[in-house]
Amino acid sequence: MMIAAVLAAVLTLQEPHPVKNRVLWTWDTWICDYDADGRSYLAEYKDLVDWMAKREYTDLVVWGFVDGRHGGEAAAKELARYARTKGIRISPGVSTDIGAYGAYGGFALGIPNHPFNDQVQAKAMGAPTICYAKPENRDWLRRGTEWLLDTFDVDGVNVEVAEGGIRCPCADCQARLLAQGGPTGAAAFSDLALCVPIVADVFRQKRPDGVLSYAAYNPLWWKQKPQATEMLRRIPEATVAQWNLERDSNLTVPSPAKHNWALVHEGGTSLHLRRRLPAAWAFTQFRGFNPRIGPIRDFCITMRKMKFDGFVVGNVGSPKCPDNELAYLAFIDFSRNPDLSLNDFYKNRLSELYGAEVADDVRKLFLAQESVHHEAIPYWTNYNGSWTGDAKPAAKALADQIALAKSIGPRASGDGRRRIDAILQVLQEYKIIADVAVSDVSATRSKLAEFYEKAGLPDDIYQYRKWAK
Repeated sequence: MMIAAVLAAVLTLQEPHPVKNRVLWTWDTWICDYDADGRSYLAEYKDLVDWMAKREYTDLVVWGFVDGRHGGEAAAKELARYARTKGIRISPGVSTDIGAYGAYGGFALGIPNHPFNDQVQAKAMGAPTICYAKPENRDWLRRGTEWLLDTFDVDGVNVEVAEGGIRCPCADCQARLLAQGGPTGAAAFSDLALCVPIVADVFRQKRPDGVLSYAAYNPLWWKQKPQATEMLRRIPEATVAQWNLERDSNLTVPSPAKHNWALVHEGGTSLHLRRRLPAAWAFTQFRGFNPRIGPIRDFCITMRKMKFDGFVVGNVGSPKCPDNELAYLAFIDFSRNPDLSLNDFYKNRLSELYGAEVADDVRKLFLAQESVHHEAIPYWTNYNGSWTGDAKPAAKALADQIALAKSIGPRASGDGRRRIDAILQVLQEYKIIADVAVSDVSATRSKLAEFYEKAGLPDDIYQYRKWAK
């Protein structure tokens, strides 16, 4: 308690954070379960908002903000109200087209007949996608933004358009594509230049102090053709370009936008949700324990050198997962002080989270897991018996990790024990599968299911009992 109190006092005396916007970027299904009343949605997101408010975060992007599968408009209104009381700005994710990866929903997901669902609009226009060459679709975009800001107490919006490039085959869209220099990867700046000013105009009228950010995707600006980057200059200066910086950098070519955020896909895992399946079924989120503090430090150093106005942690899971929690704290600490060493970060934060007595052992656990996780992945993702290779090194490394975690638990603080228990749960799942891979018990699925049943692998997650039928 004494250490936590001292750290809290130090934080209150710190200078304001040098990076203006510190953003967590989420999809609803990575944070909560579906239920008609939105109980899980509100409980999980309120917990996240509380955590952010205590840990120097400023903005929360919520894709799936309005979704009929978790309370619809009523739940979204309550989340917006709650976040405002905690000083966290909510930015609903808004897709202004039917993306390459399927419909993102426009302004409202999971409500099939909603006028501001993108599929409803596309169907009304008799088209498979939304073509912004048509004035009816530009009017839909304006009216949708007006509805969003009139209905919900939010001060931000995170816009995506043409993630897979312009797909409309009409002559006007193809001409705009050529005007930006032809297809240039995922980015379609001509659609951004057409759509973002419409949304920005509504913002100017209804939320003059709000933050409108838009996804510029890849390639980054210094890899684009001059015609493409010139299109971004048509977008109002008050908006924010969100770039997928990832591990890239360029210190010599300035961005064509005045305000810029750097995004990195380092959101983590969601092991606290029982329905969050292993990596075999993953898109960008999966169940696991995968620390990645070193790469986060590198990103923060680059982001500060390039003078971004903010950072965006993409694909965020719950900070109830211990590796996520430490990762999100790393973004705060290393962006505040890029000269902070990894050892000092671990010493400060692990003492706070787990107790000073065990901080060094927890550091060893996290550092070792960076390689152990990748050693185990080929077996864990192929837990149905389709693995190849020698699993002995992974099984041995996991056994060592489990022994270390078990030795830490009894000596850790109360909250530290809870965190260690969460880590142990996943490490033990990894090891059950690695041990079976060592034994090569993969002759039949039913035999494999028997071994998993005896070993205690949770079937509600791995769903192997059906193999025995």
